Amino acid sequence: MQLYTIFLLAAKIYLIVGTWRSAEKYKILKKKKKQSAFWAYAGQVYIVLSIIQKVGYMIRGFQSF
Repeated sequence: MQLYTIFLLAAKIYLIVGTWRSAEKYKILKKKKKQSAFWAYAGQVYIVLSIIQKVGYMIRGFQSF
């Protein structure tokens, strides 16, 4: 079970980093074309809020011990 948890955490980190980098590249592309990069910013805001939510769940879970 611990191996699965470690694998799942590593996969989530990999996906978050990949999505963040993709949004950064998208912003650069849109700035070159002088277009709105709204979806890149929206994606990054969603990632940050998701991380905050996960940390909150972890903190609540640790408090029950």
